[in-house]
Amino acid sequence: QAVITPAELELIENVPTTSLTALDYYQEARDMQWEFLLYEDTLMLKREKDLYTKDLKTDPTFEQAYNGLASVYMNEHDSDEYLSETYLDSVLILTDMAMKHNSKLSLTYVIRGFYYIRKNNPEKAIMEFDKALQLNPNEYMAYGGKARLYANVDNLKAIENLHRAIRLNRGQGLS
Repeated sequence: QAVITPAELELIENVPTTSLTALDYYQEARDMQWEFLLYEDTLMLKREKDLYTKDLKTDPTFEQAYNGLASVYMNEHDSDEYLSETYLDSVLILTDMAMKHNSKLSLTYVIRGFYYIRKNNPEKAIMEFDKALQLNPNEYMAYGGKARLYANVDNLKAIENLHRAIRLNRGQGLS
């Protein structure tokens, strides 16, 4: 008896890639992302980058691989580009490529939100996190990003967002 809107049907029917090879590379790279975040293993980060690069050579329209590469780039170059004029601009370029192929991926907006946190632009970061939550109300990383932004400004909002993130995430990245 469920009613599915045309917008929801479009999201359900979207096939990110028809290449099983690209999907394998993507899944392996995603698994390595948690290894890097948990242990800060730079070899894992390099391997993850190689997999996303192979992924995009296999299927240059695979939007999720662009997002993966943007995340790798952010983690890889955060400290060495910090004082540069073009600090992490490649993250925006890669997420723009992802949006060119599919503008309805919440992860794209989450990555852009964290980019704007690093660029010290909280207003734009909140806008990006809110776009992610419009597309996917269960996007725990957007709530985590909002909690981080509110931590020094509004403790109640920070705690509310952190609690939402914790309730939604049951995986390796448990907030």
